[in-house]
Amino acid sequence: QPGPEAVPVGPQLIVGYFGQRQRVGALAAYSSAQVDAISRAMADTGLRVLNYTAAPVYAAENRRGHQQWLIEFSSPPADPKSFITLLDRYLRQVNSDYDAKRTGNLFLDPPTMVIVPEGLFDRWLATTGKLGGQRKVPRLCNDRHIVDALLALL
Repeated sequence: QPGPEAVPVGPQLIVGYFGQRQRVGALAAYSSAQVDAISRAMADTGLRVLNYTAAPVYAAENRRGHQQWLIEFSSPPADPKSFITLLDRYLRQVNSDYDAKRTGNLFLDPPTMVIVPEGLFDRWLATTGKLGGQRKVPRLCNDRHIVDALLALL
């Protein structure tokens, strides 16, 4: 089961998911809420998540932003849409800021999910020279550099 981690960030302020400025503690708190939400979704579905990360898909002229989750399951869900819907519901329950942005789909659209093959995260860590030891995949990033690198390996 995944443990809470936060992406290394600067000393005081970071640029949050969609450009808002947040205190570093806010990212750590969001990461903890994220772990809680995915743990609840796993418990409800009986699915086992081996690895995951999430990053923003920024708003564009004709679309709102949303989160994109890359998830490696031990066995993929029979109904991926139900899993990501459940995860979104739990994210809203554990994070009031996220819930406020999701209310009415005014600011954020629902998250999307890419189910990745088993071993993708380890392959990515190997490309960065960080496979093994205490190196782990960041669970949350305020840009797309990790997600885009992972998607390029598909």
